[in-house]
Amino acid sequence: MADITGTIRAVHKATTYELRSTMGVLAKLQGLHGPTVGGLLDGSAGDTPTFQPMIDLVSLSLQKGS
Repeated sequence: MADITGTIRAVHKATTYELRSTMGVLAKLQGLHGPTVGGLLDGSAGDTPTFQPMIDLVSLSLQKGS
């Protein structure tokens, strides 16, 4: 069953890490990188998107997760 909270869980060496992409995370990303979040939301980033929006997404999602 899908997790409706927007949480992705990964287990590494018996530790579970959670990335939680909330609407607040998306709003912060849009504030930093524009409405399409550096092209990640509308596909205009192409085959090789810039890394800063992706790094910010992971960082903000980890802050909301655990």
